[in-house]
Amino acid sequence: ILAQTLYITRRFASKLGDYPTAEVYGKESVALFRELDDKRDLAWALRGFGGVYWDRNEREHSKPFITEAMALFQEVGDKRGVLMILLDSAIDAFMNDEYARGVTLINEHQTLAHELDDVHFIGWGLAILGNGEFLQGNLDESEKLLREGLMLIRPFGDTDGYIQCLEGLVAVTEKRRQPLRSARLWGATRHLYEISGLIPGEAWLHLVQEPTIASIRAQLDEAAFEAAYAEGHAMTIDEAIDYALKYSNG
Repeated sequence: ILAQTLYITRRFASKLGDYPTAEVYGKESVALFRELDDKRDLAWALRGFGGVYWDRNEREHSKPFITEAMALFQEVGDKRGVLMILLDSAIDAFMNDEYARGVTLINEHQTLAHELDDVHFIGWGLAILGNGEFLQGNLDESEKLLREGLMLIRPFGDTDGYIQCLEGLVAVTEKRRQPLRSARLWGATRHLYEISGLIPGEAWLHLVQEPTIASIRAQLDEAAFEAAYAEGHAMTIDEAIDYALKYSNG
């Protein structure tokens, strides 16, 4: 029970961006699951503990924990765990300009997700690949993948997945010089962050989110930005998704 409690506490602390607390509880949960010789739960604890460093973009610290987690997931036959590690690793690759590696990992992820007929994970794979294509400047392909991913994730009530897709579309529309649409989508995305308590990883924050929002603001006067942002922020989740899925030039 203590090991599970520590694991859950680490998850909450990590999602809220309290990385020092997440690190402490993550380390303790790994130690306890290792002592219990519970390989499946140890793998999930290792994945979470490594993710604390990933979220801070400390790749070398995270690597041994993620590698061990993958080996354990494969050993115990936890295919969902394997899917999660493949997604995590693809995000890491794309955020560190390792596009070919990211695509290889997503292809492996999608093959397994299709084998399991897991629509939710298929949607996530499309969304992450969509953000990877954005980072390569492939806006048409990025938008296509993000929209497809959002449609597949939508029935599952997955706020984190919605954020992945919507924020990717914020970035795409900003690059297309559609600042009003971008500001509305950003307002909707920000609302999802607020109601979920989630925060962006540091790599995404600095590489994409901050420069994107700065550019949107630069394209609009303050009143126009605030009005469009407020429109998006006031949307329900369904309204936000409908708006994101609607093609528009404004």
